[in-house]
Amino acid sequence: MPTDTTIGKWRDPLCSCYKYGCCHPLFLNACCCQQILLAQIMTRLKLTACGKSSATTDKWRYTFRIMVVLTIIYYTLKIMLPDFLLEERGLLMPTGKYVTVLVILNHFISVTFFCYCCYILTLTRRFIRERDGIPATSSLEDACVSIWCSCCVISQCALQTANYEFLRAECCSNTGVVAMSLDQESHEYSSHIELV
Repeated sequence: MPTDTTIGKWRDPLCSCYKYGCCHPLFLNACCCQQILLAQIMTRLKLTACGKSSATTDKWRYTFRIMVVLTIIYYTLKIMLPDFLLEERGLLMPTGKYVTVLVILNHFISVTFFCYCCYILTLTRRFIRERDGIPATSSLEDACVSIWCSCCVISQCALQTANYEFLRAECCSNTGVVAMSLDQESHEYSSHIELV
């Protein structure tokens, strides 16, 4: 549940990814692997990998794993498939229809993954905003900042859903914080991290 200090406003401004320094897991994930940090936020909020609330079912428990697998598949395909720049420079051999199809497939995968990430980031930010009663300046605010400023938006969402003053952050855990049981409902727990 949101605390009284977070109702109606963001706990931290949009450009707060550096708040705890450049070696903090929040900053590292926000800059280097945004999908992992987004998956951690979504798991804290009990959202599915499609960005939908699933507090009444257990589907949210798989969000982190699904996002990690999708991210690994994406980067593996990006490494394996040729790119337009390589083809233009003549570094791809042999050229022809086969290579052109792979290059087009490469860009299709990139655009699809980008759109998916922007979509679920928009849904996640909107969910947090509505949960905490934070007004939007425009009906397109969540989508615009998610597209143009994803690193900052993911950091802001992470800072809104976990109090890093009391919880130690981790780069590669389901929730991004240490010693956190999602089934726990104690007062001490809910005062340090807000869950739906």
